[in-house]
Amino acid sequence: MKKVVRYFFVSFYLFVSFSCSSEESDNTTFSPPSMLLGTWKAPLEEEQYMRLTIKKSTLIEENYTGAYSNIPYIDFSKDYDLDTYIVTQKIDDSSYEFTIQRKDGGIMDVESGSLTIFRKYRLVNFNDQVALELMYQGTFGAYLIRE
Repeated sequence: MKKVVRYFFVSFYLFVSFSCSSEESDNTTFSPPSMLLGTWKAPLEEEQYMRLTIKKSTLIEENYTGAYSNIPYIDFSKDYDLDTYIVTQKIDDSSYEFTIQRKDGGIMDVESGSLTIFRKYRLVNFNDQVALELMYQGTFGAYLIRE
């Protein structure tokens, strides 16, 4: 019986140790990786639908045409206070993603009925430049370059 109990606790410890990734976290603030810091814009002037500014503790989306969002300006740190919302982040070698949801489980987007806001950005090569690929609903395939 002792062996069974010991096996259970060792198995449980290993499961918990390996299932918790240091790359995924619920933080009290946004913390994008330094490789993404800066201001990003559409590569062509006539496509100025969006500008993204990534700082150490926030992301700011400026949506000029309303093509991808009905919200023209979002400062994620200010607009989604952490008393009301949970932010889950995941970082790897070339990408950053985050999900925002209400602590009470309420709807985030009344029009779509969505319970979360999701964003994913990935560094890629676009026309021999470092670019930021937008990888979330409504933007798949869109790229931004550093300003």
